[in-house]
Amino acid sequence: MEHERLQKLNIETRRTNAEEVRKALVEERRKIQKAREKAIAEAKAKKAAADAASAVGADLFGDASDISRLGTPANGEPKISRTSTPANGKKSAGPIGAIKGRSKMDDDVIGSMDLGIDIEI
Repeated sequence: MEHERLQKLNIETRRTNAEEVRKALVEERRKIQKAREKAIAEAKAKKAAADAASAVGADLFGDASDISRLGTPANGEPKISRTSTPANGKKSAGPIGAIKGRSKMDDDVIGSMDLGIDIEI
């Protein structure tokens, strides 16, 4: 008798525990989904704000003329800088400490590398 009563109590306890676990899992999924939807809404709001800010920037600088751009002469003639002219009138040979002679090209560098590739013909 006692054995049957404990068996019924055990079955009821397991059923109650399973129902509580199921409810907890459903509630956890609901919280995760709600957080995901909130994150998506925030990302959309940030993107909309960034799009609005870039649209304002395009309106501010969209009508710039060639005259107002830095380094572009108004009449189309390039300015000759006096800072590149040497003081003694001689043309400089290049930057100080520069390597003289022909610089290696990419093909020369690759050709000098031993890649360990053997081709049988």
